[in-house]
Amino acid sequence: MPVALHAAWTELEITARELAQLHVGDVLQIAPQQADRVQVSVGRQPKFYGRLGTAERAWAVQLTRVI
Repeated sequence: MPVALHAAWTELEITARELAQLHVGDVLQIAPQQADRVQVSVGRQPKFYGRLGTAERAWAVQLTRVI
């Protein structure tokens, strides 16, 4: 049975105006420490924190601790 996983930065904030002006290809700057604070949810329930990185030339999140 497929389960939806979502990864998000909970500390990344932009204004509504900035959000409305986003376009494909725009880059959102994050502080280096935020790369280690990716929140992974199973369905709608936050379950893990992880670290952003790559695996076999694809973006990946390494789970680092249980919430």
